[in-house]
Amino acid sequence: MINHLIKPSSGSIFLNGENTTKMNKVQLRRSIGYVIQNIGLFPHLTIAENITIVPRLLKWPKSERRQRTDELLRMGNLDPAIYRDRYPAELSGGQQQRIGVLRALAAEPDLILMDEPFGALDPITRDQLQDELKELQTKVQKTIIFVTHDMDEALKLADRIVLMRSGKIVQVASPEEMLRNPANDFVREFIGPKRLLPKPETTPISTIMIPQPKTIKESLTLKQALNIMQSTTADVLAAVDSRGRAKGIVTAADLAKRNSSRGSVKPKTVPLVSSSSSVKEAAEYLANGERIILIVDDNNKPVGLVTRSLLIQKLVSVFWSPNSAETETSLDAS
Repeated sequence: MINHLIKPSSGSIFLNGENTTKMNKVQLRRSIGYVIQNIGLFPHLTIAENITIVPRLLKWPKSERRQRTDELLRMGNLDPAIYRDRYPAELSGGQQQRIGVLRALAAEPDLILMDEPFGALDPITRDQLQDELKELQTKVQKTIIFVTHDMDEALKLADRIVLMRSGKIVQVASPEEMLRNPANDFVREFIGPKRLLPKPETTPISTIMIPQPKTIKESLTLKQALNIMQSTTADVLAAVDSRGRAKGIVTAADLAKRNSSRGSVKPKTVPLVSSSSSVKEAAEYLANGERIILIVDDNNKPVGLVTRSLLIQKLVSVFWSPNSAETETSLDAS
């Protein structure tokens, strides 16, 4: 309804004080950035061409389009020299979705619509892109309308949450306010009583980890690893030996820096933490500078992943809890 793909049955929508029904539909749509769930990059266009789709329609000079492409790629922590002239099929799913976000920013719109943009990605890649979006928003300061069915994602990303049911607004509030004062039983049930973390020293790490990480054999070549990342949409893989035992992790960013497709994947060593360990024990590894830890079973086989941002998100949620007075002491003590 905002961009007039669907006509409102009643009421009016205003954008920057102007009634959208009186605006030129083409100009309206080109003034809005879009990020969709299934990425939607054009496979026959390079990354640079994908990013500058709208600027090209707006007849930006070629030099300005190239400058904007490089600026956005650097903003997205992607080296322009490496990624500018690649095609979508050469990128992992997470990297493609990064390009989707950058494309939405290309023409510097005031408004960006995001329709479950990370819903099709694996959990660890989704977690990383959520972090990157929060950091990016501090730089670009755009109005983003973000549709999601994931309450954790809403609590993590939103400045203001609009919770809807059957087409009607149930509550509008900041994440903290919604957690402290849910409007009714529907909101309470939607948030979920078990979403907030109990005592970290007694909570098994298995309760908050991202389960069943995608794996890759450490003996595979770089090219094989890239093919797996492209087919699974994962930006992080757990590397294992021939017996399935954890040897470390392989990330899309590390593979992109390699100059040759030959040789083994060379996994990065990370702490291996038992699935029976507590959240507190895992936090000690992440507090010492690690960004990712692998959770393993008794046979040293990977069963989960935990990122620093995921752990912080869970810990912070305790302080947001309406019952935070009961849990604050345990966190302070640990």
